[in-house]
Amino acid sequence: MFQPIGTASNLRFVLSRQTKLGSRFVYCRNTSTIPRSRASPNLSAGHRKTFTTTLGLLGGLAIYQWAYGIEVHAEAPPASSTEDLKRKLSVQHIQVGNSLQNPDVYAWGNKIGRVVSPDSDENLIKSPRRLPFFDNILLRDLKLDRNIGVAITEKGDLLQWGTAYADGIKTPEVTLKGKNIVKAQLSQDRIFPLSKDGTVYSLPMAKKYQLAGAKPSESSWIPGLSSESNIHYRTLKPELRYFESVTGIASGSDHILLLTSKERVFSAAASSSFPVRG
Repeated sequence: MFQPIGTASNLRFVLSRQTKLGSRFVYCRNTSTIPRSRASPNLSAGHRKTFTTTLGLLGGLAIYQWAYGIEVHAEAPPASSTEDLKRKLSVQHIQVGNSLQNPDVYAWGNKIGRVVSPDSDENLIKSPRRLPFFDNILLRDLKLDRNIGVAITEKGDLLQWGTAYADGIKTPEVTLKGKNIVKAQLSQDRIFPLSKDGTVYSLPMAKKYQLAGAKPSESSWIPGLSSESNIHYRTLKPELRYFESVTGIASGSDHILLLTSKERVFSAAASSSFPVRG
C-alpha cells in the first residue's frame, strides 16, 4: 500500500518547483475544507484519498501519491512552434550550423609574413578576409602566426604557408602527408604535429631545411618494403609505460610539453638553438 509522503504544503512546494523548472503547469487544492454536502457520499467526512500522478521534467517519470485531503490538477503548456524555437537559438548556434555546411577561413591583421591574404600586396588587412583556398574544406586544427600559417585537413595532412615557410608562396602546400595528424603546435622555428596514434613529429618551419635535412625511412603499405620520406623530420619519443600514449601537446618559443594518457607530463627543447634553450 502506498504511504503518505508529506502534507499539502509540502506537495505545493514540490509542484511549484516543477513549474519554475519548466515542467507541466500544476496547481493543487486542499479538499479537506470542502463541505460534506459537496463531497462524494462514498467518502468519509474530513478525509479523502486521492491517487495522484505528477509528470516531471523527464516526462516518463511518475510519482504516485496516496495522501489525505489533496486534489491535484495538471494542464499541459501550449506547444512551441518551429518559429519560436528558431528565435530562441543564439547567433552562435546559427553560425556553427552555417560553418559546417559552408566552411571558410577568415583572417585579418598584419600581413608582413604573407599569412593573411597571401595573394594581396597590402601590408595591413583591417577587416576579416576570406582565404579562398580553404573554401568548403573542414579543418582539424589551425595555427596562425605573424610569419607562418599551419592547418590540419580533415584527412590529417599538414599544410604550410607564409614567409617563415618560403617566400612567394601564395597558396598553402602539403608538407607532412599520410600521418593522420589531429593537432599541431608552433615553436620559434619548428612545427610539432601530433598524430592520432600519439606520435609527436618535429620538423623545421622552413621549406629549405625540410628538403635539405636527413629524410627518415618510412614503412610501406607493402610488407617488408620501405621508402624515404619527402621531407626531413624526427619524432619525439618519451619513455612511456605499457599502454601509455601522448594525448596532448603545448609549446612555447623554445620548449614543448607532452601530456600522456597516464596524466604524466614530459618536456623537451623545441628550437634550433638546442641545447642552449628549452
